[in-house]
Amino acid sequence: MIATFAVGLWNAAQMWASPLPWRRSKRGPILSASVMPLSVKFPPSLYKQLIFPHQKRLIEAIQGAGALVRLHICGNISKHLPVLKNLHVDILDLDWPVDLTYARSVMGDTVLVSNSNPVADIQQGTMAQIEEQIEAMYVTAGNPFLIGGRAAKYPLGTPEENLEALCAPVLYRRDNE
Repeated sequence: MIATFAVGLWNAAQMWASPLPWRRSKRGPILSASVMPLSVKFPPSLYKQLIFPHQKRLIEAIQGAGALVRLHICGNISKHLPVLKNLHVDILDLDWPVDLTYARSVMGDTVLVSNSNPVADIQQGTMAQIEEQIEAMYVTAGNPFLIGGRAAKYPLGTPEENLEALCAPVLYRRDNE
């Protein structure tokens, strides 16, 4: 039943995506969406068989229309990274449980968005701890790299200065200088 739902959802998503205005764009817009959060619950073999072909078809249609694709799948998707690499997304948005070193080793030069634990690190951490963590992520992942800033998903009561720390620029370095 879940498999039928997943296939139906992907077919509906592809039909929805085809008439959008960005279809005629020239690599300008980025389509960013959290898709298929249930796919993290599938074993890799089932994901590859039932979900991957539909994701690939949708992503190819979006990229073929000239848009960049930023893909986020909720949760720890580590076990799916070897298959996700073959989607050839422009940007892969990782949730905080995904090991960044492993993700970089699997995804190669794909731009990665990595997030901190929204409670333990961002709400309960300090500005200095957040800045250190961001620097460590940058050193770990190297270039190309992008820090995610999904402020809407941080808990109420997160100190404003901690959210500001997330927005502080990280100096670009060649070859992890």
